[in-house]
Amino acid sequence: MKYNKLVRDLVPGNLTKMGKYVVARVAEDGEYFEKLKEKYLEETKEFFKDNTKEELSDVLEVTYAFRDYLAFDSELLEDFAKKEEYTKERFLRKVKRFIEEPNAKKLGSILGMIYSACDSIGISKGELEGSREIKVAAKGKFLEKIILEEVKE
Repeated sequence: MKYNKLVRDLVPGNLTKMGKYVVARVAEDGEYFEKLKEKYLEETKEFFKDNTKEELSDVLEVTYAFRDYLAFDSELLEDFAKKEEYTKERFLRKVKRFIEEPNAKKLGSILGMIYSACDSIGISKGELEGSREIKVAAKGKFLEKIILEEVKE
């Protein structure tokens, strides 16, 4: 099956351990940035579909990947992360605006929306971070810029 999508660092190795044949490569910087944008939209839509802390933790991880790639200060993002009324439309609009014109204030605003989404699904910020850490331990982060191109049995 063909993929051509950004995956977490441990995914190719995990698939290989499962007996799969994996074709993966490291993205160039410009391509990585574009694939990260695609991943943001993908994970946001998956959260909207499932409304689970696991899916929201994926959105949070992509937010952190952008933070790291763009070298934004974590404390500055937290300063911009104001809770506001959560709606799927507002959340998606903020993600799309960030993708069109990335800056720390917009990313911080998305972080605030993530925290508001926690309230909407009945979890704490700590529970969200815990879910993210479990996924990071199992699948890694997005630091290695890995593009999964193909997986075969």
